[in-house]
Amino acid sequence: MAKADFAGLKQVSEAIQIPVIADESLCNEDDARRLIDLKACRGFNIRLSKCGGLGTATRISKMAEKSGFYVSWGVR
Repeated sequence: MAKADFAGLKQVSEAIQIPVIADESLCNEDDARRLIDLKACRGFNIRLSKCGGLGTATRISKMAEKSGFYVSWGVR
């Protein structure tokens, strides 16, 4: 799946029962909002190094949790 193919991610997420978690598709708060609005997945793997540091990652985490999304954390 291409990084920016949020519609494709949504299709996969809807086609299987296993929760899909966005990783490479999640780089910033705009990506998080779009993934949440589209309901393209069920959770986020938030990587500090990719998402712009602890402040941005924390805001993304709060957005996810408020929307009922799973959250996992990574540092690399």
